[in-house]
Amino acid sequence: MTYKIAMVLSGIRTDEPIIECEDVDFDTAMKLTEVYLVHGLNVFEKINNRENRLPLNEERWMNKLPKEFTSSEAISIAKKLGIKERTVYKKLRDYVENSLLKKVKTGLYRKLSKN
Repeated sequence: MTYKIAMVLSGIRTDEPIIECEDVDFDTAMKLTEVYLVHGLNVFEKINNRENRLPLNEERWMNKLPKEFTSSEAISIAKKLGIKERTVYKKLRDYVENSLLKKVKTGLYRKLSKN
């Protein structure tokens, strides 16, 4: 990859029909690659830093649910996000056990405040 960047830099720098990669182009390409790598790793860390959080699709689903909702509302919203009905029932049960939700009565749930 660095060599390709160096060749692009060489091509920009010269108008000769035969392009040779000079040391200055390769050094510049190496520095650019290092910067892009650091930035890429930082972005990757931010995207994947989901410790003690729900998986992203489940978090989106929970954010779309109103404060109090029925299981049929949960299923309807989940389907739009590609979450299967069977998974919804399992997650509702899990979330009640983990104190993310309170089961008000059969088929009715309430989100619990995050501390």
